[in-house]
Amino acid sequence: MNLKNRKAQDFLTGKIIFLILNLLFFSIMFLFVSRVGSGAELFENKESRIISLAIDEMRDGTELSISLEDAYNLAEKNHFSGNIVLPDYAAGKITVSVVAGGGGGSYYFRKLNPGSISLDPTNKILVIKC
Repeated sequence: MNLKNRKAQDFLTGKIIFLILNLLFFSIMFLFVSRVGSGAELFENKESRIISLAIDEMRDGTELSISLEDAYNLAEKNHFSGNIVLPDYAAGKITVSVVAGGGGGSYYFRKLNPGSISLDPTNKILVIKC
């Protein structure tokens, strides 16, 4: 009698673990597909590359304004209210984020002083000064 209960308990435990692992797997897949499906990752990488290439091509003493209206619209669509452009002056990296927990980054070669990159959220413009 005890052996039957033990087998039933092992069977039930195995099924519960299987269901929990399946639930975990499919929830992770759902999060991944929703992020990729929104186009946010591709957009973040594209915008960060455009900005870093523009920084590298700038001449000393110039000022560049880049419209980020599309980035603000996508961030608003994804209910993201954080910083859209995050410069890392020490590493020489620009990170663009339009979703929470995300961010596409790209490196630039030019040495910029802290404060050279400013964001005007009212006009949705990124201003870069060399």
